[in-house]
Amino acid sequence: MVPAALAAVLLLVAVVVAPERPQDQEAICQRHNGVDACRVW
Repeated sequence: MVPAALAAVLLLVAVVVAPERPQDQEAICQRHNGVDACRVW
């Protein structure tokens, strides 16, 4: 029961914290790195 609850909490945190759109992550990457380093998108 505890591992399932822990997994559910971690999943909820990931959904809330992580940006939904790759463009958001790209903008963050380009703020801290060059364009060449962010071409994974």
